[in-house]
Amino acid sequence: MRYLHHLSARPHRSYRQSVWILGSSIVFLGLMVSGRTPLAIAQRPDELRSATTYAHVLNRYYGWLGLWSDTSGSKRQPIIVSKSADIMQSLNGTSWILSTWNQVNQNGGSLNQQPITITFTDNRISGFSGCNRFSGPYHWEGNRLKIGEIMASTRGCEPGVMERETAFIAALSSLDSVQVIGNQLHLGYKTANGESGSLGFTRQ
Repeated sequence: MRYLHHLSARPHRSYRQSVWILGSSIVFLGLMVSGRTPLAIAQRPDELRSATTYAHVLNRYYGWLGLWSDTSGSKRQPIIVSKSADIMQSLNGTSWILSTWNQVNQNGGSLNQQPITITFTDNRISGFSGCNRFSGPYHWEGNRLKIGEIMASTRGCEPGVMERETAFIAALSSLDSVQVIGNQLHLGYKTANGESGSLGFTRQ
């Protein structure tokens, strides 16, 4: 077991857990903290030794992000390390289709089979939320994606579709994490009424 080197910057939060290093990926052996998963790690990828298990304190910093799809259960999941600035730049000019939504446990297509979409262009988002088209501003606070007031058209749809659309807009307005892994975008959220989940998108 080895300890990873910490950066000199002051951490925002700390988490204890073990990871296994394989090439340029980090594999969690177990997450030993409840609540929100940290978004950043305190190590640069070139400091990590391949095929080595590390027991360490995982610190959250602005600047380096650890990206993952799921750390629950015993299945090992890869972690990709990159600069947060790369994520900010990579979202601009991209379009995505909602493919998973773990809160409702069904695919991202709305009830009328029209896909839910989102596009990032010059600090604005736009897309289709199941019944109506929407748009709004977005910006970054550190490595957090913040979406401002969302405006939408006023078309009416069947109740189930409208409920799903309302939940989707509420989720976008309450983001607390963003992960880009290859052609997948994962947006974690927690709404004011305590509902939490993750929106999974596939790049168009």
